[in-house]
Amino acid sequence: MEIPGEFIAYPTECNTFSTSYCMSAAGLFSPVVFSDNGDGVYWRAPWKLPSGYKVPSFSQVKYPTLKTHMLEHQWLQNAKIPCNSAFFGCEPYYFNHSFQSTPVTLFYDGSVRLMSVLEALSSDRRAARQDAEAVGLWSRDTPFGEDGYLMADGYDFAETSYHVLTIDGVRGRDTIGRE
Repeated sequence: MEIPGEFIAYPTECNTFSTSYCMSAAGLFSPVVFSDNGDGVYWRAPWKLPSGYKVPSFSQVKYPTLKTHMLEHQWLQNAKIPCNSAFFGCEPYYFNHSFQSTPVTLFYDGSVRLMSVLEALSSDRRAARQDAEAVGLWSRDTPFGEDGYLMADGYDFAETSYHVLTIDGVRGRDTIGRE
């Protein structure tokens, strides 16, 4: 507990500690939740689907070297400001809150590497240019909307919700690979 990073203490009455790692939210729902509903919308409410909350098996992962499984969520590398004033207390900035972030990332194939937000941004843009519908790699149709996963709380121009809102869930991908 003396080493910062693995667990983060929140200044609360109950002295809670939470891990800085997070599994892919898109990987915890049925792939149907983040798939095209037929109208070009890449989000369906999981509570309205019979198997919406069914966690897919690893055998359902289509691109195991390109889909993130777990990463450092609340540990923004190269942070110039330690506390995010958008949250209670001294909540740190999240992995997608800066283009300089490079969280340690576990992929579904079992490999671990640093995956930068710049890589995610570039992959999303490249996928959008290659796709006639220009949807990219993460869904802009969830209740988070175009702002994605708490992007408005970041401190620079990073605009990505990779890992969290991956189109097609575990059947999708968060990166196309490094250029």
